[in-house]
Amino acid sequence: MPRVVACGVGLAAALVWGVWSLLAGALAPAADLRPVMPEVDGVHPLRAVAAWHTAYDPGEGFLDKYPPLGSFLMGAVVHAADATLSEPARTVVDQQEGARRLVLWQWRDAIAEAVDLQRGMSLIAMACAVALSALLAAEVLARRGLPLVLAATLGVLVPVAGFGQSYVVQFYATTTNVDAASLAAVLAAAWCVLRGSAPGAGVALGLAVAFKDPAFALGPAVVLAAWADRGRGYAGRVLVWSLGTYLLAGGAVLTPSTWWTHVAYLVTGGVDSVPRIDHRSVSEVAGLLGYAVRLSVEAVGLGAIVLAGAGLLLAWRDRAVALLLGLGVLGPLALFVLPAGFVYPRFLLASTGLLAAGTSLALGVAAWGLVRWFGPGAVAARWGRGAVALGLLLGAAVLLGGLAERWRLPAGAEVARDELARLRAGEDPRRAATAAVEQQVGGDALLVLFSSQAGHGPPLDPTTTRYEVRGLAEVEPSMSAWLAMSLDERPEYLLFMDFPTEPPSGRPLPPAATLAPGELVAGSYVVQSVHGRPEGGIVERTLATRPVLTLLRRIDG
Repeated sequence: MPRVVACGVGLAAALVWGVWSLLAGALAPAADLRPVMPEVDGVHPLRAVAAWHTAYDPGEGFLDKYPPLGSFLMGAVVHAADATLSEPARTVVDQQEGARRLVLWQWRDAIAEAVDLQRGMSLIAMACAVALSALLAAEVLARRGLPLVLAATLGVLVPVAGFGQSYVVQFYATTTNVDAASLAAVLAAAWCVLRGSAPGAGVALGLAVAFKDPAFALGPAVVLAAWADRGRGYAGRVLVWSLGTYLLAGGAVLTPSTWWTHVAYLVTGGVDSVPRIDHRSVSEVAGLLGYAVRLSVEAVGLGAIVLAGAGLLLAWRDRAVALLLGLGVLGPLALFVLPAGFVYPRFLLASTGLLAAGTSLALGVAAWGLVRWFGPGAVAARWGRGAVALGLLLGAAVLLGGLAERWRLPAGAEVARDELARLRAGEDPRRAATAAVEQQVGGDALLVLFSSQAGHGPPLDPTTTRYEVRGLAEVEPSMSAWLAMSLDERPEYLLFMDFPTEPPSGRPLPPAATLAPGELVAGSYVVQSVHGRPEGGIVERTLATRPVLTLLRRIDG
């Protein structure tokens, strides 16, 4: 009964958010914020405030490539902390790109504070996700009949020390994205379904999808685990609660036309610029799956993956746990990664969180088996065996930790954690490269920026540097057009920005076409400087934080 009441309170809270937006939100069109974003795929504070105003207003809505719930909640907190950001959020809507960039620069200090607030929200959400992974692991061990002390210890140590220390978890814990919130909701759904709470599991699953669409791939794992545990009626209740929560939180009830436009965008392929596999090629399909495995191994180590696989095999005696963990790992691959044709590390967060429970199960069964084999037998009290198991566990943890470290691929989580520490200390490579460029370009000279991430360009000061932003696909037609012009009609500077991350399709990273200072380009430009050369490590493969900026200067005369 208390769990039902708690879940009812959660649903009521979701309803309150929606009603609040209807009462407090004012009609305002959604902002197109292409200039400097805090990080790739992040929720810009002004975009969040615009979502807070319009996301759940009937007849309006907030159209984006992500569901509105995450932006709406971030916008609510940002608005509560600084209501003045509503003014630029409305102002930038009808502005041309250059004017919009000036508005954003004018409000940069307030935006920077809002970004810090959003990152704090991500950190709290990720902490909840790690805690829920620990609860799930403990529940899986308890269902296997292990002593409470052993279940509780493994349930805390393995997820927190393994999953919680993953560089992917650490990275997305300090971004302005909503991946952490979706992850926490998925793990809450998994825990609730094993605890027998249909409302809790359904609401959590619906919120997970409303935060981030790919979470739908975890739906079959949760629903089928409910069916295996308590029958069709229980599974049906979980499904009804999840659908109802998603339709409400995803905007389908209050803003059906905007919701349908968003769904149609996803069904037709989503972001066209992302490199994908050719689904007709068996080798490319296999390469994508291999790349997904590689990302998981780099995140938590091969030792943890092997133990998690053993845990999945040991879970066959509990059909609910076996379905939850097995389909929770395979579902995102089969229902999202393969159809989409590409994968990023964040797509595998939920699978990795569920694998932590499998790792705990493997270690728990092994430890308990050793105790039963070498222990004093039935004469020993249950708590005594648990204490012996805990001692064995701590000894095995040292050994397994060393093995896992040896199994980890080169340039693993330690390198990424060092990179994250520098980012948190303000040592952002994007800022360093930008400062170097601004020292060489100034006055009335026109700079044209070609970027693979046009919405995440370097933070150039628009009050001192006059520049335009174009995509890398526009390089060739732009150069052809300029070569047909007189010399003084061409831009004085060209700046090429690229993030040398591996293709998310799993194809090998093509050789970087790096230019050397002094090299002549197209007969009328010379390479003046190159900043941020890639080092070829794990950061470049997975995290878009180190751009390579190449500055070209027009040759006059």
